[in-house]
Amino acid sequence: MDSRRVLRSIKVLAQRHLQDLSPTERARGRADRASLLSRFPGLADHAPRRAAVIEVLGADHADYTSRIGHPVHAASLELVAFLLHLIELRAPRRVVDLGSGFTSYALRRFAAEAARGAGPLHAALGGQVGGFAVTSVDDDPAWLGRTRGYLEEKGVSTDDLEVWGQGFDPAARAGSYDLVLHDMGTMETRERTLIEALALANAGGCVVLDDVHKPAFRDYARRTLASRRQPVLSARAWTRDRLTRYAWVALPDTP
Repeated sequence: MDSRRVLRSIKVLAQRHLQDLSPTERARGRADRASLLSRFPGLADHAPRRAAVIEVLGADHADYTSRIGHPVHAASLELVAFLLHLIELRAPRRVVDLGSGFTSYALRRFAAEAARGAGPLHAALGGQVGGFAVTSVDDDPAWLGRTRGYLEEKGVSTDDLEVWGQGFDPAARAGSYDLVLHDMGTMETRERTLIEALALANAGGCVVLDDVHKPAFRDYARRTLASRRQPVLSARAWTRDRLTRYAWVALPDTP
């Protein structure tokens, strides 16, 4: 790595940590922790599940971020553990992963283990989850192709890999999913597609918005959700990683 790239990386990390010191967001994270626990009491037992998921997937994640996706862009293990725990708690039938990559592998591996009722991830998440369907979507066909290659390499399903706006029509899929992860493309793409991503969830579904550590996206998401009168809670307590990234959960109107 050349010196200019090192300096850029240091500058980015410094900016992120300065942003992470925001007293407003830290206070929101503490307040929302209690509110999210009231919605999903099972999150009180998240720490051992997160540790177990990281033990199972840690080597795969390290390999993925060394060969396929950059650590800054790849989903964190903290986010993955949170998603899988939500699946344990919510028992969704249909999950959509907007922004293909490591989450596509983790979700599909968990779904396969849940369908057969056995496997390390299944055991790490309590061993009670039944099978569920996963659709992985990307706005970049080339990147989706790389995801397909990785999934084939790891021996998990490559069904339902779709390109946003082509094979995957968000208007036609509105209200189709119990759990939505919105982690697709650049932050500009994320903003442009946010309303459509939110609309993919059914009446009882949740939408996880990653990378809300970025102030511009966070502010845009807050305004958008407020305009829809849709409740949202910070999952900072469960998803914050060493790069200060964390997620929010847009909630259904009823528990």
